[in-house]
Amino acid sequence: MKRDSRAKRPSLALHDVCLESIELDDVRLDGARLHNVALSGLVLDDGDLRGAHLKNVTLAQACFDDVSLEGARLTNVDLSEAALTDLTLRGAVLRDIDLRNARIEDAAIDGLTIDGVEIAPLLRAATTGPRDTTRATAPGSPRKGTRLGSGESSSRGAPTE
Repeated sequence: MKRDSRAKRPSLALHDVCLESIELDDVRLDGARLHNVALSGLVLDDGDLRGAHLKNVTLAQACFDDVSLEGARLTNVDLSEAALTDLTLRGAVLRDIDLRNARIEDAAIDGLTIDGVEIAPLLRAATTGPRDTTRATAPGSPRKGTRLGSGESSSRGAPTE
């Protein structure tokens, strides 16, 4: 490990290294540069990748739990069959992505757009329409904080009878 005197913290450079079956717990990798790396099956729990730059990285079957990606830049990253839990993508821009067979469960989606179309009103209409009366809300019930997966708003008024 070489010491970076300006940052007053250790820095690490690895080149041409094979790291298999990696498990990282409570690790800060903020500002990290990971380029041309295969980390399939990586387990990262309570990690920090703020401001990191990942390019040409394979994270297939990785497991991220409570990981911060704030300000991170991911280019050509493979997250096939990965499990991402307790992840915040607030304000993120996703371009040229493949979401085939992806599942999003219990997600706050207010303001989410796909190709300029706001998604929350479409899902509300689909889950409260005449075909799905089990999830219908009482008339006049306020809807705030739409959450995907619950079929309901995260903060609703009490149903009236």
